[in-house]
Amino acid sequence: MAGLSADVNAADVDRLLGRVARAMPRAGADAGLATARDVAVRARGNLPRRSGRLAGSVRVDPTPDGASLVVAAPYAAWIEYGGSRGRPYVPEGRYVAPAADGAETDMARTAALNFEREV
Repeated sequence: MAGLSADVNAADVDRLLGRVARAMPRAGADAGLATARDVAVRARGNLPRRSGRLAGSVRVDPTPDGASLVVAAPYAAWIEYGGSRGRPYVPEGRYVAPAADGAETDMARTAALNFEREV
């Protein structure tokens, strides 16, 4: 039976570890962006519609370390949380915040897959 062998030296190990270190932040940022996009789709589906402007104002802005989910309509916070004009205050949110439930788990899973792919 033929054996398999490989010579590995310290320079090879250093190079590999450098690649791993560079892959980690990108894998996390890509996972954050993908997760934010998924949450945005769910949030758009959850939001009440009259004109469609509120749902249409949901966007994802990429950042160096992931992404930000933005709901740009000026009345978005009132719709989400209430607190005045006969709309009770709901601190946990009504539409956007529930769309993000489980996002941390999704992001961690996606980051691990991205990291494996990078390495």
